[in-house]
Amino acid sequence: MSVKALKDLKSKYLRNNVSLLIGSGFSKNASEKFPLWGPLLEDMILEVFPEINDPNSDFKKIYQSYGYLGVIDKFLSVKGIRESIEAYIQNHIPVIDYKTGALRINSKKVDKLDDANLELHLKLLEGNWKNIFTTNYDQLLEYCNYKNKKHWEVIEDSSKLSIGEDPAIIKLHGTLSCNNHFYFDGQVRHKYIFTREDYQKYPNEHEAFTQLMRISLLRGTFCLLGFSGEDPNFTSWVYWVRSVVQSNTAEKKVAKH
Repeated sequence: MSVKALKDLKSKYLRNNVSLLIGSGFSKNASEKFPLWGPLLEDMILEVFPEINDPNSDFKKIYQSYGYLGVIDKFLSVKGIRESIEAYIQNHIPVIDYKTGALRINSKKVDKLDDANLELHLKLLEGNWKNIFTTNYDQLLEYCNYKNKKHWEVIEDSSKLSIGEDPAIIKLHGTLSCNNHFYFDGQVRHKYIFTREDYQKYPNEHEAFTQLMRISLLRGTFCLLGFSGEDPNFTSWVYWVRSVVQSNTAEKKVAKH
């Protein structure tokens, strides 16, 4: 990035016109117990492909052949019920005990968070960001917001979206919860955006989140942290923004002539 681009980014940040998009890689700063996409699906692969002999090489081959969503689709077809997806996520991503900072999976303590673990998350919430968007299921941002009594509103349902100027932590794909009655964005069909079908139906079933991201990407500036940019929703939003920009550019060229 050029010096000019960095100065421009700083200027927009100071004007509160920069948002964050947080991926699973950023959670690794708090604890190694928070998995990236590849490691998250390893147990799924072992269950769906019992013929695996050498995980180190076979995992890579399977990802290349099926892709992450293909692996999930195969797992779902073997299990036969949607609840298997929700259970799998909850069995592989730690839930935070807000009273003690303990990380637990199925009530078993797997780690404990202290201020040193949370340093980057806590500093991040002190920033002058317009909004913080995340595709993560974990509660790290919410926990740090609660822990230091920050001013961020946490939005897990599109009905809570508003046109106000208050900064928000916006959970785009669902959130881990001890509340068994929680379903993402009011959908009683699922708790998390995880399968190919979830992504395909997202623009219609979660239209408010889709439009918010499209407009935010079109009109604002984003910094990506721990986010690969390969998420199917993100790529579709970027494609939409690109098509709008290209269309406007073409119209301007025609108008000049």
